[in-house]
Amino acid sequence: MKKLIALLVIVSFLIIPSASYKVNANICNFSPGMEGEALDNCLREQRRQDQIARDQLIADAENAQEFYEIKIAYFYKLDGLEKQLDVFDTNGQCRFSSTDCLQSMRIPSNPTTLGANVFLNFMENKEKCFDHLSQCIAKKMANTQTQQPIKTDDQICSEKFGPNWKWDGVAYCVCKDGYTQKNGDCVSYDQACNISYPNTKFLKIDNVDGHRICDCKNGYVWNKQRTGCIIAPVVPVKTNDQICSDTYGINSNWNGTKNDNGGLICDCKTGYEWNYNQTACIKKEIIIPPKVKGVSENNNFSIPEGALIRATNGIDIYIVKYVGTKKFKRLILSPSVFNNYGHLRWEDVMDVDWTTLNSFATSDLVRAVGDDKIYRLYSQGDKGQKRMIKNNSVLARLGFDPDSIYEINRFDRESYLKGLDLE
Repeated sequence: MKKLIALLVIVSFLIIPSASYKVNANICNFSPGMEGEALDNCLREQRRQDQIARDQLIADAENAQEFYEIKIAYFYKLDGLEKQLDVFDTNGQCRFSSTDCLQSMRIPSNPTTLGANVFLNFMENKEKCFDHLSQCIAKKMANTQTQQPIKTDDQICSEKFGPNWKWDGVAYCVCKDGYTQKNGDCVSYDQACNISYPNTKFLKIDNVDGHRICDCKNGYVWNKQRTGCIIAPVVPVKTNDQICSDTYGINSNWNGTKNDNGGLICDCKTGYEWNYNQTACIKKEIIIPPKVKGVSENNNFSIPEGALIRATNGIDIYIVKYVGTKKFKRLILSPSVFNNYGHLRWEDVMDVDWTTLNSFATSDLVRAVGDDKIYRLYSQGDKGQKRMIKNNSVLARLGFDPDSIYEINRFDRESYLKGLDLE
């Protein structure tokens, strides 16, 4: 009998899962000598309690699986609603219009991490929130199919203020690029210029301070006060002679030809010549030779005062000058100088023998009309050189005869390269 009791006790402990519950030791107190009905009652109660514990363990396992599946379904349902909310409830109107949704927002976004108690406490709010969101989204989806397209901020600004307005991207409606505010409206830069300054147009933006620069429209000029533009006066078309006169003075005119670029070629009028740098026409300076001292009008000289001579078969041309009984000749260094004197003609050149030519003392001293400076000329091809004689003392020291000085025009004087002064 005692062996049977010990075996039953061992078996009962083997079939009770010890990891999930504890046996209540106060139910049956085994004591030596316990037999009969007392022992049977004790073991019966122990088995009953064990069965209750096993049933609870099974129930807990089944509830845990069901609860997990509920939470997973909730999560996917919430995820699907969130995707729809992102499209149809961008401003949160659906979410924030329900107290149940506001209450349930206290639950973290992933409900699978929640404990059973927390999840179940808010389950009712979540279910009501789901219903509310589903209905709200359904309405928005229906409205989307029938309502007008959503207007952009730029469209709202244009409808409210005018076609030249746009949204600044922050908080205000402003003028579009190329427009500015004038009298409460956005107008183009050209219109703004014309409002501020009549008959003007927009020219450019100042690179320094960014303000707009206006200018007159075609056919207009600024008034004296520069408060606006007036019709430009009609300028009469000038003749070619007038254009030359405006450029070089009243003593110039057009010679009837043009240069390679189409520009007018101007020349001096009859009796005038170019100045040394050809910027104006001046009256030709014709040298009138002085009367020869001590010689009558009907002098016996065969070569007159101011005559042009050259040696037979020679090329150098000289101009003759008399002072008393002194005879001088001056070499004309270049054809341009010769041609500049209006009274000299190539056909008047006289050929003389070398004896006659050498009877005239050669003079290379010159002085321009109206100028006290005396120069000595040196032949250097067609472009000679001039050197100024600093004063009369130098002139005497070098042994020059003052009577040999020729008077020339300014063109002649400026035709030579300037050398060092003679001191």
